[in-house]
Amino acid sequence: MNDKLIYKMIFKEHKGVFFTFLLMTSVFIITSFLIFFLLNGYQEFVLKNMLFGNFHLNVKKENGFLFSKYEKNIIEKQIKEILPESECVFYSSSQALLKNGSKYTGTVVYSFDSKNISNNVFKKIKIDELKKDGIIIGKGIAELLGLKKNDKVIVNGLEEKVALKVDHIFNTGIYDVDYSTVFIDSEKFSILNILPIGSSDCGIFLEDSSKISLSLKKLKEFFKKNYKISFKITDIYEDNSLFQGAINMEKLITTIISNVLMLMFFFVIGLFTLSRLNTFRREFSYIIVSGIKIKDISFSVWKIMLKGFFFIFIASTFISYILCMALDGNVPIPEEIYYVDSPYFVFDYHYVFVYMITFSLFTIILKIITDRYFYSLKPDEELRSN
Repeated sequence: MNDKLIYKMIFKEHKGVFFTFLLMTSVFIITSFLIFFLLNGYQEFVLKNMLFGNFHLNVKKENGFLFSKYEKNIIEKQIKEILPESECVFYSSSQALLKNGSKYTGTVVYSFDSKNISNNVFKKIKIDELKKDGIIIGKGIAELLGLKKNDKVIVNGLEEKVALKVDHIFNTGIYDVDYSTVFIDSEKFSILNILPIGSSDCGIFLEDSSKISLSLKKLKEFFKKNYKISFKITDIYEDNSLFQGAINMEKLITTIISNVLMLMFFFVIGLFTLSRLNTFRREFSYIIVSGIKIKDISFSVWKIMLKGFFFIFIASTFISYILCMALDGNVPIPEEIYYVDSPYFVFDYHYVFVYMITFSLFTIILKIITDRYFYSLKPDEELRSN
């Protein structure tokens, strides 16, 4: 049979399935882009509206000792040299219980040098002063305890308790920060925990939050090379349960939606490729019109569909990996398609497009090959094959 006639018959006879295939492919790509756009938008909002304690990077001594004043100056200078567009804040933190009358709530207490408040992250919420007897609380805590500015609140620490005046009430829009975070002067913190005055951690903010992984690598290499004592250097994803939870939820949602879309995608590929078989044409048409009803589909149809899916998947994946290696010398694992060697939520369009285009090409090629075979059969051979 003439090849031109074969191609004409393929797309004329199966144009409904063909357009469904194109539509499902488009829906898969567009929906994936939308999901990643929304999730990245949420994470970007969180990273830009962080407050004290939720740092991009964190440095502390492995032995738990405090930083001396000399060490603070040296380390801050070195970090500035390694990461020019960064800001360092030395602090300590612990658990505490806040009390106002008969109302209580648990919080994380952060301490810092009140003299340097204008140089740290509090400039984001326009706080330029904190008195030694003052406390900064989140809007959520203020609502829970019924506190207003200049009210007194009792802070119960691990060892002692102190009464402090509410100097400022901040609102970041991030629930876990506004409802669980307070800030006090380092001297009051030392009284609460019966500790020397000082800082146990160095928090680092970056101008560009997308450079977290690269900055973490640079800091680890520098401290390992230049210091005899060990430092624990972490990023926000490893160090903060709020962001770990957010990222895990992102991965769960993305995995579920992507798997559903991919199943739909491969199902339509199977319909498009295998609907050539005259024997099963009625059953395939029934599937398209009425949806999947397992009891109405013969075992032979499922068997053929599974074989087709398996062939397309294996062949397309193999070719996709070769193409990826040829393009950048790297074979991605499935997680790298979405996260690319970083906990920060990244959608690598390069890998996804390679896979999608290869799957589509293999489907069309398989369709042409199988239809050529079908239309080349004589009527009696067709009946025997059926």
